[in-house]
Amino acid sequence: SFARLRLSSAGFMQALAGHAMPELSDFGTEDLLLIALGAAGQDPHVELIEEIQAVLSERLDLLMLNGPEARASESQKEMLGILWACEFAGLLRAGLRVKAGHAMRAKGKA
Repeated sequence: SFARLRLSSAGFMQALAGHAMPELSDFGTEDLLLIALGAAGQDPHVELIEEIQAVLSERLDLLMLNGPEARASESQKEMLGILWACEFAGLLRAGLRVKAGHAMRAKGKA
């Protein structure tokens, strides 16, 4: 909601980052999307968005390495949502966009 309404709360962003950062890689893709959306408000939390992109990049690498079985377990909708949130925050890395494109195409062939 913060991102869509272009709202910001320093207290919310700090609490979100403080709770999420230590366990970011343990979150499922759907929860990672929710964190990304929360971090992408009017005053995005740059460090948290960067860490989310690192986690997503690792997951995309696993998708490419592990073939159809792994591809079936990850949701394209949530992954695209994470990319959207990072882009909305103005922080999406071009390399991640390219990697996601390759992984999504490979998933479509599975």
